[in-house]
Amino acid sequence: MLRVLTNFSKMKLSIPAISYSRSVVGVCLLFLIALICCSVYPVIYALFKQWITVADYDYCILIALISLGWLGWLSGKVNYANSNPDYRFTAAVMLLCFLEYVLWQGMSELGSQVIIPIIILCLIYSIIGIQQGMAFLPPIVFFYFAIPIWDQFLPFLQQIAIFGAVVGMKGLGVTVSLSGNNVKIPEGTFEVLYGCSGLRYVIVSLALAFLIGSVNALTRMRFVLLVILSGLLAIVFNWLRICIVMYAGHLTSMQHYFVSESHKGLGHVLFIILLMMIYLLGEKLKSTQILINEEEIKYDVQVLGVPSKIKLPVVVCSLSIITLGYLNLRSDFTAQEDRALPALSAAPFSSQRWQGPLPSKSTWRPRFIGAADSRQVSYTDGEAAVYVYQNVYGRQSKGEELVFYKNTIYAPGKWQLVSYDFVSIVKSLFGVYPYSTVQLSPDGHKWLVGELYTVGTLRTSVGLFAQMLYGWSTITGGVPSGLLAISIKCASDCDLERNLLADFWSNMGQALIASAPTLLESDSIHLKEFK
Repeated sequence: MLRVLTNFSKMKLSIPAISYSRSVVGVCLLFLIALICCSVYPVIYALFKQWITVADYDYCILIALISLGWLGWLSGKVNYANSNPDYRFTAAVMLLCFLEYVLWQGMSELGSQVIIPIIILCLIYSIIGIQQGMAFLPPIVFFYFAIPIWDQFLPFLQQIAIFGAVVGMKGLGVTVSLSGNNVKIPEGTFEVLYGCSGLRYVIVSLALAFLIGSVNALTRMRFVLLVILSGLLAIVFNWLRICIVMYAGHLTSMQHYFVSESHKGLGHVLFIILLMMIYLLGEKLKSTQILINEEEIKYDVQVLGVPSKIKLPVVVCSLSIITLGYLNLRSDFTAQEDRALPALSAAPFSSQRWQGPLPSKSTWRPRFIGAADSRQVSYTDGEAAVYVYQNVYGRQSKGEELVFYKNTIYAPGKWQLVSYDFVSIVKSLFGVYPYSTVQLSPDGHKWLVGELYTVGTLRTSVGLFAQMLYGWSTITGGVPSGLLAISIKCASDCDLERNLLADFWSNMGQALIASAPTLLESDSIHLKEFK
């Protein structure tokens, strides 16, 4: 793959006889890529907004420009003479366009961002086939360094940074102890936050290594070696940055500029040195393979216009992309209309074994932003109490969505996962039973907590599936969606409470689910009868 790309990149580009067909196919590809970007304008806008507001991603504009320029350059250099459209990827473009709409409308911003490069790649394969289209793979993969999928590694990188700080300070002869994210030395305490994880170091280092490896035509083994070494260097330099700051605090009783004011300047200097080392490492590993001479490349000079065999995938892909743009545009106008606010009906009454609903006096208080309606009640069998939290959302919007990183059922404070129940995982996948875990609350008590999403008449325990189900429903106007969570405080190991919660669900689960609305129309919305 990389040889194909870099062989073109190393040619002397005095190309004498480029056919009209060659240029038209390249322009056609660029036009369709631009059409994709226009059709997913809400996603692109959200991505751009993140680039200019999140510090760790402010370099992504440059990565995006390099990726687009790379694609444009390749579109005029690839030989399309032997192109064989692959209709399997034409169908893939249609399905991916639909999935893109579903994910975006379902408020899965990251999922919709991840799919865009895949749509572009399938589009290229659809029109010119895999063999020629493989040359376009590197710039498309490179664009992923500008998509915030890397945030998923923040907890891992944070723990690595903490480990490096502790080991480094001990190596310097400083007494150090660790408490959570706090690294304590005799002179004071340093809290290693996500911002100290070195995420920027890692992403930019990997992106630079990928770019250098592609441009220098590294062999597969050397390319992988460059990427791995660059990632390790980024981690080591972040360790060095943290240790310098801590050691400066140790020597000056926490009065050093790096501690009392700012250590950003130190970070910038180390960052520049890191990038220089990666560049030199790439030059050291540069491949000596023989490049293709331009005389060996034959062009399809005899064919004029657009080859007829690519017309069908071009037309089908264009219609799919335009339809995606239309659906997104229509959704924007629909969102500006009067928004129906669904409400939960009265909590189901029970006078059997589980009596209630009763007021909830639990310290467990889930937090969900922007819910149209919510409630928290309890049921008791005379000895144990089961606490129920339920909410419902109408038409969701940015910041007021069911699956959102600021929403949590494990609140208030920071809860820790103790264990999970494999049986409940299997059942919850089909919406039969809430997904249950044992959690440790901030006050040191164990809780058995279960959660289940409801989207219209459907149920799932997987947040992504809930987003997709809601996104699907927006095609016909949308349905209410919400969360049903149940919990019980454990006396010891939660085995008894697990049986109690299962019994409660078998008696009251369906009634609780039925109390949530399934339609957004005003004549089907329940009134707020119980709070």
